[in-house]
Amino acid sequence: MKSVIGAFVAVAVLALASPTLASGRTSTAPTIYAWSQETAIHAPRWRKSAPVIAVRAAWGGGSRVVELAAHYAGWGNPTGFNGPWCKAFTNKILREAGYHPGPSLRAIDALADGQRVSAPQPGDLAVMRGHVTFFAQWDGPDAFDGLGGNQGHAVRLSRFWRGAVIAWVRPR
Repeated sequence: MKSVIGAFVAVAVLALASPTLASGRTSTAPTIYAWSQETAIHAPRWRKSAPVIAVRAAWGGGSRVVELAAHYAGWGNPTGFNGPWCKAFTNKILREAGYHPGPSLRAIDALADGQRVSAPQPGDLAVMRGHVTFFAQWDGPDAFDGLGGNQGHAVRLSRFWRGAVIAWVRPR
Protein backbone atom coordinates (compact mmCIF):
# COMPACT_ATOMS: atom_id res chain seq x y z
CA MET A 1 0.00 0.00 0.00
CA LYS A 2 2.83 2.42 0.83
CA SER A 3 4.37 1.90 -2.62
CA VAL A 4 1.04 2.72 -4.31
CA ILE A 5 0.73 5.92 -2.26
CA GLY A 6 4.40 6.73 -2.98
CA ALA A 7 3.84 6.25 -6.72
CA PHE A 8 0.72 8.44 -6.59
CA VAL A 9 2.63 11.19 -4.76
CA ALA A 10 5.49 10.96 -7.27
CA VAL A 11 3.08 11.35 -10.21
CA ALA A 12 1.35 14.28 -8.48
CA VAL A 13 4.66 16.01 -7.83
CA LEU A 14 5.69 15.54 -11.47
CA ALA A 15 2.36 16.94 -12.62
CA LEU A 16 2.77 19.98 -10.37
CA ALA A 17 6.39 20.38 -11.37
CA SER A 18 5.50 20.46 -15.05
CA PRO A 19 1.93 21.65 -15.67
CA THR A 20 2.88 22.38 -19.27
CA LEU A 21 3.92 18.76 -19.77
CA ALA A 22 0.86 17.48 -17.90
CA SER A 23 -1.49 19.57 -20.05
CA GLY A 24 0.19 18.56 -23.30
CA ARG A 25 0.89 22.21 -24.16
CA THR A 26 4.27 23.57 -25.08
CA SER A 27 5.39 26.93 -23.79
CA THR A 28 8.23 29.21 -24.76
CA ALA A 29 7.38 31.75 -22.05
CA PRO A 30 10.06 32.59 -19.48
CA THR A 31 9.81 30.58 -16.31
CA ILE A 32 9.48 31.67 -12.71
CA TYR A 33 10.99 29.33 -10.16
CA ALA A 34 9.05 29.38 -6.92
CA TRP A 35 10.18 27.77 -3.70
CA SER A 36 7.67 27.25 -0.94
CA GLN A 37 8.68 26.29 2.58
CA GLU A 38 7.98 22.61 1.89
CA THR A 39 8.78 21.90 -1.74
CA ALA A 40 10.21 23.39 -4.90
CA ILE A 41 7.64 24.08 -7.58
CA HIS A 42 8.76 24.72 -11.17
CA ALA A 43 5.95 27.03 -12.24
CA PRO A 44 5.33 28.53 -15.68
CA ARG A 45 4.78 32.30 -15.75
CA TRP A 46 1.03 31.89 -16.03
CA ARG A 47 0.97 30.12 -12.64
CA LYS A 48 2.11 32.85 -10.26
CA SER A 49 -0.14 32.23 -7.30
CA ALA A 50 2.20 30.01 -5.22
CA PRO A 51 3.84 31.66 -2.19
CA VAL A 52 7.30 32.64 -3.29
CA ILE A 53 10.45 33.07 -1.26
CA ALA A 54 12.74 33.64 -4.24
CA VAL A 55 12.12 34.42 -7.89
CA ARG A 56 14.65 33.78 -10.60
CA ALA A 57 13.47 34.50 -14.14
CA ALA A 58 14.82 33.09 -17.38
CA TRP A 59 16.96 36.20 -18.09
CA GLY A 60 19.76 34.28 -16.33
CA GLY A 61 20.19 36.35 -13.24
CA GLY A 62 18.49 39.05 -11.37
CA SER A 63 19.22 41.67 -8.85
CA ARG A 64 19.45 41.80 -5.10
CA VAL A 65 16.43 44.11 -5.09
CA VAL A 66 14.31 41.59 -7.03
CA GLU A 67 15.44 38.75 -4.76
CA LEU A 68 14.53 40.74 -1.63
CA ALA A 69 11.15 41.75 -3.07
CA ALA A 70 10.45 38.17 -4.14
CA HIS A 71 10.85 37.05 -0.55
CA TYR A 72 7.53 38.77 0.20
CA ALA A 73 5.64 37.46 -2.86
CA GLY A 74 2.29 36.04 -1.90
CA TRP A 75 2.10 38.10 1.30
CA GLY A 76 -0.50 40.71 2.04
CA ASN A 77 0.90 44.04 3.18
CA PRO A 78 4.29 43.57 4.91
CA THR A 79 4.79 47.32 5.39
CA GLY A 80 2.23 48.09 8.08
CA PHE A 81 1.10 51.19 6.13
CA ASN A 82 -2.71 51.45 5.95
CA GLY A 83 -3.01 53.54 2.78
CA PRO A 84 -1.90 52.75 -0.78
CA TRP A 85 1.32 50.91 -0.01
CA CYS A 86 3.22 50.31 -3.28
CA LYS A 87 5.76 53.06 -2.44
CA ALA A 88 5.99 51.90 1.17
CA PHE A 89 6.96 48.47 -0.18
CA THR A 90 9.60 49.82 -2.58
CA ASN A 91 11.02 51.96 0.25
CA LYS A 92 11.22 48.88 2.50
CA ILE A 93 12.99 46.76 -0.11
CA LEU A 94 15.38 49.52 -1.17
CA ARG A 95 16.38 50.09 2.47
CA GLU A 96 16.94 46.33 2.94
CA ALA A 97 19.19 46.42 -0.15
CA GLY A 98 21.22 49.31 1.25
CA TYR A 99 19.73 52.17 -0.79
CA HIS A 100 18.34 55.43 0.60
CA PRO A 101 14.89 56.17 -0.85
CA GLY A 102 13.08 59.32 0.14
CA PRO A 103 10.58 59.25 3.01
CA SER A 104 7.55 59.96 0.83
CA LEU A 105 4.87 57.28 0.37
CA ARG A 106 3.52 58.81 -2.86
CA ALA A 107 4.29 56.63 -5.90
CA ILE A 108 5.25 59.60 -8.09
CA ASP A 109 7.95 60.59 -5.59
CA ALA A 110 9.89 57.45 -6.60
CA LEU A 111 11.19 59.65 -9.45
CA ALA A 112 13.60 61.12 -6.87
CA ASP A 113 14.80 57.72 -5.58
CA GLY A 114 17.54 57.35 -8.16
CA GLN A 115 18.68 58.18 -11.65
CA ARG A 116 16.40 58.00 -14.67
CA VAL A 117 17.45 55.43 -17.27
CA SER A 118 16.12 54.60 -20.71
CA ALA A 119 16.70 50.83 -20.62
CA PRO A 120 15.59 49.24 -17.34
CA GLN A 121 17.37 46.36 -15.65
CA PRO A 122 15.88 43.98 -13.08
CA GLY A 123 15.49 45.90 -9.83
CA ASP A 124 14.94 49.31 -11.41
CA LEU A 125 11.78 51.19 -10.47
CA ALA A 126 8.94 51.50 -12.96
CA VAL A 127 7.23 54.74 -11.96
CA MET A 128 3.67 55.14 -13.21
CA ARG A 129 0.86 57.57 -12.47
CA GLY A 130 -0.40 56.30 -9.11
CA HIS A 131 1.82 53.19 -8.86
CA VAL A 132 5.45 52.10 -8.57
CA THR A 133 6.88 48.60 -8.93
CA PHE A 134 10.22 46.90 -9.50
CA PHE A 135 11.02 45.95 -13.08
CA ALA A 136 11.56 42.17 -13.20
CA GLN A 137 11.67 41.32 -16.92
CA TRP A 138 10.24 42.15 -20.32
CA ASP A 139 7.07 40.35 -21.33
CA GLY A 140 7.05 41.06 -25.05
CA PRO A 141 7.84 44.36 -26.78
CA ASP A 142 5.08 46.39 -25.12
CA ALA A 143 4.78 44.88 -21.64
CA PHE A 144 6.87 43.97 -18.63
CA ASP A 145 6.53 42.04 -15.41
CA GLY A 146 6.70 44.17 -12.29
CA LEU A 147 7.31 42.74 -8.85
CA GLY A 148 5.79 44.99 -6.25
CA GLY A 149 3.42 45.69 -3.43
CA ASN A 150 -0.27 46.57 -3.50
CA GLN A 151 -0.72 44.68 -6.76
CA GLY A 152 -4.03 42.95 -6.20
CA HIS A 153 -3.71 43.78 -2.47
CA ALA A 154 -0.57 41.63 -2.22
CA VAL A 155 3.09 41.47 -3.16
CA ARG A 156 3.19 39.77 -6.52
CA LEU A 157 4.47 39.68 -10.07
CA SER A 158 2.07 41.50 -12.39
CA ARG A 159 2.05 42.44 -16.05
CA PHE A 160 2.12 46.14 -16.98
CA TRP A 161 2.04 48.03 -20.27
CA ARG A 162 5.28 49.81 -21.12
CA GLY A 163 3.31 52.92 -22.14
CA ALA A 164 2.05 53.41 -18.58
CA VAL A 165 5.58 54.09 -17.31
CA ILE A 166 6.44 57.73 -16.72
CA ALA A 167 10.10 56.91 -16.07
CA TRP A 168 12.46 54.06 -15.25
CA VAL A 169 14.55 54.86 -12.19
CA ARG A 170 17.75 53.08 -11.15
CA PRO A 171 17.96 53.22 -7.33
CA ARG A 172 20.89 54.95 -5.68
